[in-house]
Amino acid sequence: QADLGYVPQEDTVHRLLTAREALSFASALRLPEGTSAADTAAAVERVLKDVELLDAADQRIGTLSGGQRKRVAVALELIGEPRVVLLDEPTTGLDPGLEQRVMQLLRTLAHGHRSVVLITHATQSLHECDRIAVMAPGGSLAYLGPPDAAPAAFGVGRIEDVYSALPAAPPAGAFPPPMTGDQPDVRRLKRDRAIVPQATTLVRRYAVVFSRDRRNLAIMLSQVAVLGLGAALLFRHDVFGRGGSGYLHAGASAQLLFLMVTIAIWFGAIAAARQIVGERGVVRRELSTGVRTEAYLASKAVVLGAVAVAQTMLMALIVFALRPVGTDPPRGAQQVVLVLALCSLCGVAMGLVVSAYARTEDQATSFLPLVLLPQLLFGGAIVPTSELVQPVRALSALVAAQWGFAGAGHAIDMNERIAGDAAFVQASRYDPAFFAHSLPVVVIVLVLVIVASAIVLQARLRPTFEGTWWEQARTRVATWTAARAST
Repeated sequence: QADLGYVPQEDTVHRLLTAREALSFASALRLPEGTSAADTAAAVERVLKDVELLDAADQRIGTLSGGQRKRVAVALELIGEPRVVLLDEPTTGLDPGLEQRVMQLLRTLAHGHRSVVLITHATQSLHECDRIAVMAPGGSLAYLGPPDAAPAAFGVGRIEDVYSALPAAPPAGAFPPPMTGDQPDVRRLKRDRAIVPQATTLVRRYAVVFSRDRRNLAIMLSQVAVLGLGAALLFRHDVFGRGGSGYLHAGASAQLLFLMVTIAIWFGAIAAARQIVGERGVVRRELSTGVRTEAYLASKAVVLGAVAVAQTMLMALIVFALRPVGTDPPRGAQQVVLVLALCSLCGVAMGLVVSAYARTEDQATSFLPLVLLPQLLFGGAIVPTSELVQPVRALSALVAAQWGFAGAGHAIDMNERIAGDAAFVQASRYDPAFFAHSLPVVVIVLVLVIVASAIVLQARLRPTFEGTWWEQARTRVATWTAARAST
């Protein structure tokens, strides 16, 4: 449990969850380990009552009004019973009636065993506050005291006129003196909590959120049908077939395999590219409450990985049903599906990296071709790797599609197929060494691509709180609370 609850201006709730579900998942993440189910349920009911949301507890957050959504965000912070709740512009975007109700709610919360500190530009409900601090340009403190006395302090008649009366330069002595002496102990966020319980909770929550986005699910299902049928129908029915004197259409079968590999990577990357940036406010807040980065990334990997693998397997089923591989036993087709599944997981990893570095969802979509085009250009099908100049050839070895293509080709004996296709063997530009990589080698390389992406993601998302504004805010608020209690 943290001593400071923080409600930022941006959304920190998933709109596809109900208020009760959001609080239940938050309880599992924020309450001390070992808290019983009964105590967790009681905590959820308590905060729902505190923020006056019992009647709307089972409605999806996206259907609630702006004021109700803000109350859900406040409720998430109250789960941990903080001593101080800090809110950044809690009434932004609300009409005057909702703004007043939110301020009255905060007034009620302040009557309990906690302090409520908020930043606001709205003035009509400042009378609900015990004290206000008016900040002048440059960040100096121009006034600190009861709201009723603020107009007189600035020589104006109304609190709304204070803004126009603020001094252009900080007055002498406006800054509070620095804190000296011993600082009170501040409860530190526990960052040694077990990963597995956190990851399990996050997987359950993300699975619920993902499954309720019906439009996205419909689009993903249609992608499988369109791309699977499109890939199969581009080629002859006997594209993988064997003739009387050898294999038929070795070049076309290589093209179809490469197309399947790039589609598998596409499935994963498209599914993941907007996931982190789309909930940036949620990510920031939860990582700051002690949720481990590894647990958060694991939840994304499990859900998105399962979806991408399912898409890939359905796509492969469609293609192989219409264009049979023709191996007996069908071990080659099974190995191809394994390689394709790993390629889809590589796509998920790369999509998450794009999502972590993008600032907006539209930017993530714009960045995605920068990840997918190298898979197409350097995958070894358009231009064989043996024909690339050495620096480019070395760099192309980092492309997941190249290893997926090589592994899928090895699984169905592509070198043997090329040698047995009398019409293609003379024109083939494939180096026999390209399809000579064994399945274990390909699997290891693709797994390393996933691990490398995970390391990049963790470096991007892992916050460092020691010495940052958050840790300073925690210390200053704790000091202020202790000083107020002593007076």
